[in-house]
Amino acid sequence: MAGLTFTGLCATSPAASAQTGVISKTWNLPNLQNPSSGRAKAQIRNARVTWYIDRTEGREWVTVTAQLHDSGPGDGWCARIRLVDWTTPGNEPAYAKECNGVWQTRTLSANYTHYARPSHRARVDLDLYTSSVSYGTLLHINRPW
Repeated sequence: MAGLTFTGLCATSPAASAQTGVISKTWNLPNLQNPSSGRAKAQIRNARVTWYIDRTEGREWVTVTAQLHDSGPGDGWCARIRLVDWTTPGNEPAYAKECNGVWQTRTLSANYTHYARPSHRARVDLDLYTSSVSYGTLLHINRPW
């Protein structure tokens, strides 16, 4: 599986007080295709990630909006993306797919629970794939705070 790590804090939305309220950070993600080289069977473009933290309620969540494209109808493939927080027990991944060869906007969100331990990887993963997750193109989205 190909893997990329993306860290960025390009555009920050207006922040609430440092102690209370919802704070968000938004940035653009790179375009991706699967497989990562050669003829694309699945692609994403114009992707944006927004990471939120509600300091009052003590919760976090992340939203990814992207245009998803399949290589075309009748080829036996569907472009699929999933957003996964591997660190939160019981947190199901968010999924979306496109099968018709037309760019479609999809939005995925995931709740996030931060566990303070040395081995903790503070991130979620955006996985672009077709019929098999084991052959996906993976993008790590790091927690911005």
